[in-house]
Amino acid sequence: MKSTWFALGIGFAALAAGGCAEPSASQRLVLENQPEGIHVVGTAIARAAPDVALVEVGHAASAAQATTARAQVDDVMGKVIAAAKENGVAAEDIQTIQYSLGATFDKDGRRTGWRMVNIVRLRVRPVDRTGEVIDAAVAAGATTVRNISYTIEDVEKLRSQARDEAVGAAKAKAEQMAKALGVAIGKPTSVVESEPYFQSAYKYDAAALAEGMAGSGEDAVSAGQVTASLRVEVTFAIK
Repeated sequence: MKSTWFALGIGFAALAAGGCAEPSASQRLVLENQPEGIHVVGTAIARAAPDVALVEVGHAASAAQATTARAQVDDVMGKVIAAAKENGVAAEDIQTIQYSLGATFDKDGRRTGWRMVNIVRLRVRPVDRTGEVIDAAVAAGATTVRNISYTIEDVEKLRSQARDEAVGAAKAKAEQMAKALGVAIGKPTSVVESEPYFQSAYKYDAAALAEGMAGSGEDAVSAGQVTASLRVEVTFAIK
């Protein structure tokens, strides 16, 4: 109850300074409903160098017959996948994310042929081989390179780091407030954590990548850092 009486004392002092003898019923209700303790918010952003690169590569072809379009794309993508494996991408790190076959039509609605699209997502380790893998995929026949991003394998480890820092920030803030008020904080009585937010690193330079298809491609992508942000609300008892 110390914090409640402390809040009431502040309220009465303010009312006395304003020339009022005592608080109204509504003012007493607000004061009496004040949460006990010191309530603070702590936030933190943890950063780390990525250890996994994600890149999508693929090929598309059109033909008069569906079987021809599919055969052309399957042939090219077989070579693209083989090239990725030769450059260190494991089989379990290659995932098909689009495999579609659709009819094409002219302006009068007459069918003119078929279009086949096949896109795979590659997980590249280490990240400094991303340019090499892109070059190999393009050399093998890939005509689409998109959605290059970077992440880390152990996301929870980065979130845990952000959590530790956010709690530490909240405690430091509470201790500072308690010192200014001439009291001391006790054990936490309430802790609420917001949903952690994780952001992958992303850097894509279309012009550099297009030029890189004829060269090394290294200047087209940059790993940067991945971040995890977290917010906690903590109430500390007053001793």
